[in-house]
Amino acid sequence: MNFKFFSLRFVAFALLGLTACSQPSPGPTPEPAPVPVAPTQTATTLEIYLPDIYCESLVPRQVEATGTDVEGAIAIVLDHFNTADFAIAGYRLSLDPAGHTATIDLRLSPDSRPFQTLSGCQQFALFGSLRQTLTNHPTWQIQEVEFTQQGEAIVL
Repeated sequence: MNFKFFSLRFVAFALLGLTACSQPSPGPTPEPAPVPVAPTQTATTLEIYLPDIYCESLVPRQVEATGTDVEGAIAIVLDHFNTADFAIAGYRLSLDPAGHTATIDLRLSPDSRPFQTLSGCQQFALFGSLRQTLTNHPTWQIQEVEFTQQGEAIVL
C-alpha cells in the first residue's frame, strides 16, 4: 500500500509539473540587448561627368558616394570603364592643394590591354570624365589633373 500511495503521489506530482510547462510565463519576456553596430560611412551626393552616347561631350550625373568625396567620385567614374579586356585594378590619389593639382596614379590589371590601345573615344571618356569631374567641383579647388601609371606619366 505504501508503494501504491508513493507511486500515485509521484504520478500526480509529475502531471502537475508537466502541465506547468505548458502554461504561459507570467511576465513579459525581456527584449534582447541591442547588438552594437559599427558606424557606417554616410553617402553623399556628388556630380560626376560621363560621356554621352555619341562620345562627343561629357554629361553631368548625380550619384551617391561614400568615403571622401574626391576618392568616391574617382571610384565611381572608374567603375564605368572596366570591360572584359580593359580593367583598372586600382589607383592612388595625390593632391597638391598649393598647386591645385590632383595626380591619379592608375594601376591596370595584369591581363588588361595598355592605355595606349584605347580608342580616341575611350581616352576622351576615361580621362575626360575624371578630369571634368574633379575640376568642376568648386569646393575641391582642383584646377589640373595629371595621370600616371606606376609613377610615370601616361603618354597616349
